[in-house]
Amino acid sequence: MRTLHALLVCCCLLAGCVSGVGSPETAPVAETANGSVYTADSGGSVSASASFEAVRELRVAPANVSAWPGDHDAVTVESSSFSPRQSAQVDTLPPYHLWDAPTDVDATFRFDISESAAPGDYRFTVTAWDDGNHSHESGTTETVVIRVTEDESPREMGATATVR
Repeated sequence: MRTLHALLVCCCLLAGCVSGVGSPETAPVAETANGSVYTADSGGSVSASASFEAVRELRVAPANVSAWPGDHDAVTVESSSFSPRQSAQVDTLPPYHLWDAPTDVDATFRFDISESAAPGDYRFTVTAWDDGNHSHESGTTETVVIRVTEDESPREMGATATVR
């Protein structure tokens, strides 16, 4: 049994991923084969977190945008925070976050959902690489699914009443 446990620990370390869920505010509502699922209403926002080991580069990017139920900008990454902070950032769209040496990183991303976002699943990938040569080989990827739901709160509608 110890051998199996040691093997599992080694596999996780080799993969470079600790796949962590942060605080309750960033906890997914479900873990599926398609990724960690977070829900939000149109016009809202949601935060997602992940932890990686030995990171030199990290990037969060939309995945399979052609399969999204809404426009390409219906769900966007509004902000990112890292512990520890990144050493540098390459300002591409989406940006690459860089560390000078392999670093264990806790990342939190805030996703904003447009008012016009169609209900459905919007997939993003968070990929971390442990090399600094930008080869992007042997990365560890976590999938984040932002599930946009219909806002069920009452909305002000220009209703009129007839009094008899």
